[in-house]
Amino acid sequence: MKISFEKRLILFFTIIFLGIIILGIVASRNNRTTLETNKLIAHTKEVIAESELVLSLSKDIVIGSQRYVITGDSSFIGYFSTSKEIVFVHIRNLKDLTKDNPVQQVRVDSLDFLMKDRIIFSNLYMRVRNENGFDAASKMIATGRGKFYIDKIRDLINQIEGEENFLLIQRQQANNSSITAFNQAFYALLIGVFIFLGVVFLYVLYNSRKRARAEQQIIRLNSELKKNVEQMEAVNKELEAFSYSVSHDLRSPLRIIDGYANILIQDYKEKIDEEGNRTLGIIKSNPQRMGQLIDDLLNLSRLGRKELVLHKVNINEIVQSIIMEQMEHNPSAHVEIKVDQLEPANCDTNLIRQVWSNLISNAFKYSGRKEKAIVEIGSYKKENEVIYFVKDNGVGFDMKYVDKLFGVFQRLHKMTEFEGTGVGLAIVQRIILKHGGRVWAEAEPDKGATFYFSLPV
Repeated sequence: MKISFEKRLILFFTIIFLGIIILGIVASRNNRTTLETNKLIAHTKEVIAESELVLSLSKDIVIGSQRYVITGDSSFIGYFSTSKEIVFVHIRNLKDLTKDNPVQQVRVDSLDFLMKDRIIFSNLYMRVRNENGFDAASKMIATGRGKFYIDKIRDLINQIEGEENFLLIQRQQANNSSITAFNQAFYALLIGVFIFLGVVFLYVLYNSRKRARAEQQIIRLNSELKKNVEQMEAVNKELEAFSYSVSHDLRSPLRIIDGYANILIQDYKEKIDEEGNRTLGIIKSNPQRMGQLIDDLLNLSRLGRKELVLHKVNINEIVQSIIMEQMEHNPSAHVEIKVDQLEPANCDTNLIRQVWSNLISNAFKYSGRKEKAIVEIGSYKKENEVIYFVKDNGVGFDMKYVDKLFGVFQRLHKMTEFEGTGVGLAIVQRIILKHGGRVWAEAEPDKGATFYFSLPV
């Protein structure tokens, strides 16, 4: 199967579009990975910074307490107290920052415990200094207990920082690998897109030149077609003028016949015997029938030239108004009418009204002789069309003659049985075909008929 230029172009640009989407997805994923890695790196650096602050504050605690012992200056007590309060704030921060790492949590708990012990020891020799003097306090410091605590604290902080530095190196390497992989994929896809764009450009250029040659040929053919259309329009105008001329020329003698028949009936009715009056009635009725036949033929000929005015139409309203008209024209008719909720249609209101009028009037006409006449009207959807139907329980017809049903002047019943010109169903078919639908019928003699027509959804 040959693929059209437009479909190929759509396929090409779809591939390019997919390539751009893939680029976007890769970029988005890489950006998300980079952001997450950067957050982890920042988190690791924050842990290291907090641990450094804890170490620095622990030194400040030692310095403040020992300087008070040496100098006896109470201002160092304030320095000691401030550092003591702040250090536990940062230890709590470390606890929060390392909550996803159980090993680090154990280290932070140990750090908290050691820091409390170191502060207790500092408070102890500061109180001794205050109560027993410098020498007693110096002896306590010289025991090395304070140094033991500080060495342990420094060792824990080194372990915490060592763990975080290891994680930092890993995360930085992962980040660098992610960036490298993205750059490789991005440039590979970008090169692929540019190559494909180049292929598309060459293909479009080739086809545009090919199309330009085809357009020149189309222009030439259109010129010839325009001439043919102008000739056809001239012929149609002549035919239309001929139709109206024939209509006028035919109506004129019909009016004369009808007029003189009226004169005979009105002025000489008493002088003419019964058979003569019957004959005059026949003479009078036939010009009327001929006039109706001319009108139907003109309507049929106009359908081919009439432009469709399509819009959404409420079929229920049209059907109900036509039923009311039929009941008014046939007040003596005893017809049971069943109308379902009808689907709306996208159609020409005036033309579709003509279709319904012809079908419903036929149903009334051909079921009128039944003791209990029934006319059913309904619709249903099937695939991509809406199907409407008019069903009666009238005289019906033999299905072997169904091919003649929609022909002009084709009648399946005698004029003496049912009135009509034999053009109504031909008009129905012409209108429905013009809408892109179809018409058909099903029937049995003396069991009624069902006429169907469809309209595209």
